[in-house]
Amino acid sequence: MVQTKAVRDSINLDIVFWDEYGQDYHLFKNCSNVSGNTESTVEQSFEQNKKQLCEGCKNNVAKYKEYRKNARDYYNSAIDLQDEKYYNRAFEYCDSLLMMRPDNKRINDIKQEIETRRK
Repeated sequence: MVQTKAVRDSINLDIVFWDEYGQDYHLFKNCSNVSGNTESTVEQSFEQNKKQLCEGCKNNVAKYKEYRKNARDYYNSAIDLQDEKYYNRAFEYCDSLLMMRPDNKRINDIKQEIETRRK
């Protein structure tokens, strides 16, 4: 499905969020335009007549990608430099990303590793 590929290309995940009353599907769980918490694949959302990507989510893709890049960059720098400040910044970006996409396993793993290294 073309939409699944587009979502995967945007955020590297293929689970979306929607509610029973809206017509849109959402990429981010913290989107102010989604009032429900149903999760499904893009294909399943289409089966439920959620065929339009939320405009707010479209606008937040760049922010999500920036946060993801910053989390990885700070994390890698923290490892290279063994610097607490870099670990803290990476941790903050991980938190921001997980508010948007709590199902992002890679970011969850990085956050746990940061917690382990900071102890």
